[in-house]
Amino acid sequence: MTKPKLCFDYDPLLYTAGSVGEKRTIKVIHRESGDEYEFENRTAFWGHWKKKAGGWLAEYNAAKKEGNKRAPEEFDVVDVQEPEPIGQCIHTLKRMIESTKEATGAGTHYGYSGTGTVFREDVSTIIKYKGNREGVLRPVHLDDLKAYLVRYQGCDIVRGIEADDACSIDSYVAWKKWAKTNNDSDKLILAFTDKDYFQVPGHLYHCDSSTMHSYGEGFGWLAWDEAKKKVSGRGRMWLYFQVMNGDDADNYFANSANPGMKWADKSAFDLLKDAKNDKEAFEALVKGYKTIYPSEKSIIGWRGYEDPKTMKILKPESGDHRIDVDWKYCLQENFTLARMLRARDEKPVNVLDVLARLGVEYE
Repeated sequence: MTKPKLCFDYDPLLYTAGSVGEKRTIKVIHRESGDEYEFENRTAFWGHWKKKAGGWLAEYNAAKKEGNKRAPEEFDVVDVQEPEPIGQCIHTLKRMIESTKEATGAGTHYGYSGTGTVFREDVSTIIKYKGNREGVLRPVHLDDLKAYLVRYQGCDIVRGIEADDACSIDSYVAWKKWAKTNNDSDKLILAFTDKDYFQVPGHLYHCDSSTMHSYGEGFGWLAWDEAKKKVSGRGRMWLYFQVMNGDDADNYFANSANPGMKWADKSAFDLLKDAKNDKEAFEALVKGYKTIYPSEKSIIGWRGYEDPKTMKILKPESGDHRIDVDWKYCLQENFTLARMLRARDEKPVNVLDVLARLGVEYE
């Protein structure tokens, strides 16, 4: 009996296998005195990463007179990584793959890992796509683990698009074929952890929760969990929710060009929850973005900042990166950032064309 094939988004597995046995600490050096200290992490040293007013440093300053206190900016922080042997990491990675195959009943498997700059970074102008991940430590063995996957586990390295796009494309193509034949030989199971995949038609296996999800190309649904204060969903409705809300993991938000406007999961859900078709969903998107951006405004895009992660230090030439935005501009950018690809040569969806085709009045 032919078993279904399994496709992995290998990137989450790589980081998990590389980090699970890696001991991480920090060394803190006071520049003027040369004093060195070791801490488990930055929070232990100075508390919250934004305020830097807690932790050991707050206790130190509380015991000192005014002239002897030390400010956070007087210290250099050095990350220290002590990884377990590469063989142990490979064993962990291999076991993750094997256990997923066992759980899904799959036969052969393959997957994708990404490298380099992706098209969404070029698309993003307001805040940098995944700019919040800059400076995040990479596991020491990451490159070696990736080489192992390429050599022994059918891993294809993709450039320009993300690994989850490549997986989304394969899942979409396989689902269309399987829907016609209903044969296991045409069935592809997509192993994933990222919530973006709930946009994707196909047979999906969520590695963290060990649950299977099957969903065709449809309008979908949204649901609000009052206890967890979270939204779940499937299909195009899940895409629309991500556009209306944003994604803090990927660093784009409905209110990214107007951060003073309070906007969260419930705001997005309430606008979309009663939509029964694509036209009503796009009408909700228009209403939401018009609420956030009632008029055009001029902002400095992320390329106008010395540090796109904190967006605090302006470059001298920041005027070159000033952009005029309105609700249409922001909706288009976020729609392109949120939507996973169905084909490698696919052009971004033009939101205004969709509004016209659906008969949505927006002026």
